Amino acid sequence: DREVVLAAVKQNGSALMYASEEIRADKEVVLAAIKKNVSALEDASDELRADRQVVLTAVEKNGMALKFASLELCSDMEVVLTAVMTNGWALQYASPELQADKKVVLAAVEKEGNALQFASDELRADVEVVLAAVRQNGWALEFTSEALRGDSFLHRLSREVLALDHLPRLCGFLLTRHRQEKASRVAAQVDGWLIRHEIDPFTRSAKRQRLNAVVTVTSAPPSAPPSAPPSAPPNAPTPPPSAYLNPNLGGNWSVYVLD
Repeated sequence: DREVVLAAVKQNGSALMYASEEIRADKEVVLAAIKKNVSALEDASDELRADRQVVLTAVEKNGMALKFASLELCSDMEVVLTAVMTNGWALQYASPELQADKKVVLAAVEKEGNALQFASDELRADVEVVLAAVRQNGWALEFTSEALRGDSFLHRLSREVLALDHLPRLCGFLLTRHRQEKASRVAAQVDGWLIRHEIDPFTRSAKRQRLNAVVTVTSAPPSAPPSAPPSAPPNAPTPPPSAYLNPNLGGNWSVYVLD
């Protein structure tokens, strides 16, 4: 059903692949599918893949849709120029005549320098084209002619462009390290400040502390002389040092030993 397919491709252009041959030749349905997903051009009929309006609609969204256009439209200057201006890699699907056209190739390498590899031999030796390609992507030097590949200026330019391309990633790494170190310094300063104000920074979180033992000691009255601790059995564990507190403090008190 045409209306069902039309509604489906408006939601997902890839649904065109499940349509009948008749509906794949329906220009309105195919245009609706391409507007949602340019790869739907692959599933259009041969007639619509040779339709200039349909193909232009596709390459305006993504130049790589030129891959599914007819051979005739791959030789069309306007279609190919539109394609490489949205995606330089589309130059690989252009006709050999347009791969040798300086205007088309310049538009492609200004968008993606590595598209130089799809240009004609003459343009890969063209100084203006090569310079534009290397300025966009330093790796494009690999696809220049042998004579220009050994040029010292292009080599230096290629290295500088590649260095600048990696700069944002390097800056991002350094910024992350700086933030981590700053956070560590701030945390250490906060703990030091708490200690100076007699606040134990390690007791701020109850989850970081647990009681290991509780020793309850009942002291003698203040007026009574201190008595020696009773002798312990031979195998009795040694009490913690905090158990030997001054019993003259009076009252009942507990000693908490933290791990």
